[in-house]
Parts: sequence; C-alpha cells; structure tokens
Amino acid sequence: MDLPSHVYNAWLASLIAHGQVSGLELVHPFTNVLADWILSVGLHAFGAAWAARILCILAVETFFWGVFRLASVVSGKSAWPLAPCIAMLSYGFTFYLGFVNFYLATACSVWILAVLWRFSFRGLLAAFALGVVGSMASLLPVAWAVLAVGYMYAARVIPVRVRPVLLVGGAGCLVVADLVFARMFECYWHLDQIASSLGFLRLTGLGQFAPFGPKYLFVSLAILILWGKLFLERVERGGVLRDPLFHLWLLAVVAVAVLPSGLGFPMYAANLTFIPDRVSQFVAILFCAWLGSATLGRGTTSWLAAVAAVYFVFLYVDARALNKADAEITALVSHLPPAQRVVSSVRDSGAVLTSLEHVLDWACIGRCFDYGNYEPASHAFRVWAAGVNGVVTPSLETAEEIEYRGHAVTAAEAPLYSVCPSSVPGQRFALRRLEAGEKTCSFELDITPALVNLFW
Repeated sequence: MDLPSHVYNAWLASLIAHGQVSGLELVHPFTNVLADWILSVGLHAFGAAWAARILCILAVETFFWGVFRLASVVSGKSAWPLAPCIAMLSYGFTFYLGFVNFYLATACSVWILAVLWRFSFRGLLAAFALGVVGSMASLLPVAWAVLAVGYMYAARVIPVRVRPVLLVGGAGCLVVADLVFARMFECYWHLDQIASSLGFLRLTGLGQFAPFGPKYLFVSLAILILWGKLFLERVERGGVLRDPLFHLWLLAVVAVAVLPSGLGFPMYAANLTFIPDRVSQFVAILFCAWLGSATLGRGTTSWLAAVAAVYFVFLYVDARALNKADAEITALVSHLPPAQRVVSSVRDSGAVLTSLEHVLDWACIGRCFDYGNYEPASHAFRVWAAGVNGVVTPSLETAEEIEYRGHAVTAAEAPLYSVCPSSVPGQRFALRRLEAGEKTCSFELDITPALVNLFW
C-alpha cells in the first residue's frame, strides 16, 4: 500500500526544504502531486497520523458522493439503495493500493461525469475546476472523464439505431490505442491478466471487493449474485444497447482486457503499473451507477447492506492485524540511533495486495530513513534522488532488489539495518545490522487472518 510512502516522502520533503538532508531535491511537477501537497500541509499542522487521516477522509468523501451523484442523475432518483455498494467501492482494492493521487483524480473524474450528465454552463465551469484539481493528482482519470463525456454526448446526437456502431468504433479505438502504446512505449501484457480468476474479477469490477485474502471471494460472489439479479431486471426493461452509460461500462471492460498491465514512460524511471486494476475501478463505478436505474426493492438493498457489513468486518479484522505488525516494526526501529538507514521486505502470504510493502515508512517518520523507498528513484514524484546520498537508494533497480529478492549491501551503504524474521518464540520480526556483502531479508508471513481463524 502506497499511502505510508506518500506520508514518509512528505516528511522527507520538509527535511529537504529545511536543508536537513543532502543528495535529494524537490521538484515541482504539475501532476501526481496533489495528495503530497495536502499531506505536507497536514504534516506541518497536525502530524503524520492526522495528515494521513485527513487525506483519506477527503478522498473517500469525494469519491463516495461523486459515485452517489452519478448514480442519482443517471436514474433520476436518489441512489440511497445503492449506498452500501458505493461505500464498499470507496474502500475497495484501489483505495487499499494506496495510489492516493490516482484515487483523488478518479473521484474528481466521476464528479465531472455527474455534473455534465445534463449539460449546463454552470456544470461546465464546475467540470473545468474539477479537471484542473484532478489533473494535479493524476492525468489519466481526467483524460478518461473527458473522453467519456465526449462519447456520451456523441451517442445522444446520433440516431438511436447507429449507437451500437459507435460502441464498436469505441472498442476499436481502444485496440488501436493499445497497439500505439506497444510501439511508442515499453509495455507488457499478459494473458493471465484476463484469463484467470483474478482476471475475471478485474473484468467484472468485482476485484474491488477483494483487497486482501481469499475470504473476500465470498463477498465478491455475493455481489456477483446481487448484481446479476439487478442486471437481468434492467435488461428486461429494454433499451440497454442504446444506453450511453451501458456503452461506457462495456468500453471499460474492453479497456481492462486490451490495455497493458504496465507501461513505461521515458520521463520516469518507474513503469506505470496495475493498469487493469485501476481501470477495473471504472468498470465497477459505471456498472454500479447504471444499476441505479434498476428496480431496487427493500430485499435487494437489505442484502447489499448485509454483504457490506461482512465486508467491513473483514476489513476491520485485517486492518487490526496489519496495525499490530506495524506496531511491532515501529518498536524495533525506535531503539536505533537517529538517522539510521533501514530496509524492509515483508509480504503477507496469501494476500492479493502487498499490504506491508511500505510498513517501514510509517515506522521511520521522525526516527530513521527507509533506504529502499522507491519514490525518489522513480522520478515520478516531487522528491528526487539527485545522486548518491545517505538517505535513500538513487537506483530503482536497488529498490526492487530490496523489495522482491534481497539486496547485497555495498561498502558505501553499510551499515544498513534490515527487518528480518525472528528466531525468538512469540516474536515475528527482528532487526539485523548488515555490513558490506551481507544480504537484506525478504520474506513472507501470515499477517491477515484466513476465514477459518478470523476471530482468534
């Protein structure tokens, strides 16, 4: 999860601004920076923990009410019966990925689609302002919103019988775009991103309800049944293939299938990753909004609420387990002398997300330096590694070694502390001081509980 990394780098930015570290520099990009600005202000005013809480509250509230508004304007009635589903989406897979800038931009983009569903000049001005704010977070969701609004208006002005042709043309444009990306940029596509159980979850948007371990598959299955029931009810009313919102949903499904899973831009050292998972969020949003026009009786809403209750219980239990691991690692590094370099690579076995990937960032704020943090080396954020420094690796390759395989410490990096498995009974983590030639630890543990041992 990337949120701790954003908070940590907001703290690093404050050290750079006050001249307390060398070898790092602050740049001022136009995009991919909104969340970091909010964190910097919050960090100065309230501290790291509250800065993260304020950012998450702002992002979730903007997202929830954006999807709620879209579902309401599409159906012409209040979307309260869909509120449990929208709440689950708000705390879904993309949220727990921690790509806060992308999440904020997605929230703004959904609002753009909602305010321009029925054209007005006031709505156009609001959409422009939302587009500017969203672009400071991430350009891709805003570009999607612009294309979606354009498609929606084009579908409305052409004859109804021609709309399916427009849909086929839109799908063809996505295929062409994929081919262009393949020629212009470094990209990779794997069949298993769609031809697998996880691929099915991505294509249907159900993966948003499975952020951690296998127990969430029960939640996804329950949502599939409820969505299937509402889908059939909506189809029976007719006019599905003429509905622009249904078209946008189908195009999002096609995008998940054909777009690469990773894309390398020449201006960044790191690739843009998790593309199908990001686009899958749009699949879920659009389908949920489209279902707003279906007949949602009390029974369906009650079942949605029950599934949401189970989902949030699962999230609570998993968050408690992750917080316990976080507290253990924080206790370890709290005994170090100030400004030591530490690395960590702990994976939650069985979980879809690498939920402890940046756990060291929380622990190190105000105490130490996470040497393996990838953000400065990626050149995709406002903190850049300008060269060899005593704070963070300037090489993305080294950051990836630390994260996935273990890294052999060089003489310039020594001493380096590594979070490793503990041999002491009842203790999961230990901190080892590594010298040149020794290798950092990379290991897995059962962190979030399985369904069979959920409450003990």
